[in-house]
Amino acid sequence: MGDSVTRFGFALVLSLLLVAVGCGSSNPRQLLSIDISASSLIDSVQFVSTGHFNQAPTSVSPLPVMWVVYLPHGESGPTIDQTGLAQCRAGVSGTFTILAYAPADPNIPVKIPLPPVKTVLGTTTMNCP
Repeated sequence: MGDSVTRFGFALVLSLLLVAVGCGSSNPRQLLSIDISASSLIDSVQFVSTGHFNQAPTSVSPLPVMWVVYLPHGESGPTIDQTGLAQCRAGVSGTFTILAYAPADPNIPVKIPLPPVKTVLGTTTMNCP
């Protein structure tokens, strides 16, 4: 998807959070939270999302999500693809926030752009040397 997907501004993240508390759904099974785990590889990190639901099956891993690196001021940072594989860029160092989001309704597909529906967001961090 490229840098346009990995670069998130404050307004877009705020919009996701507002949608997350807004809309509801008629589907009784809903995504409640997203946990993110990571395993380090050479020069990269593989992130995996686990979704927690209010009805069985209560945990799904890996959960299909949209992966994003939060870069609030257009700064350089790591890249992440839609499999959750993140890589630090040469010359970039620091701690960066990784976001994983998905619709609360498991019947709505994860896609760009995400329709205006209740959305669940999970976060973690990534360190680049």
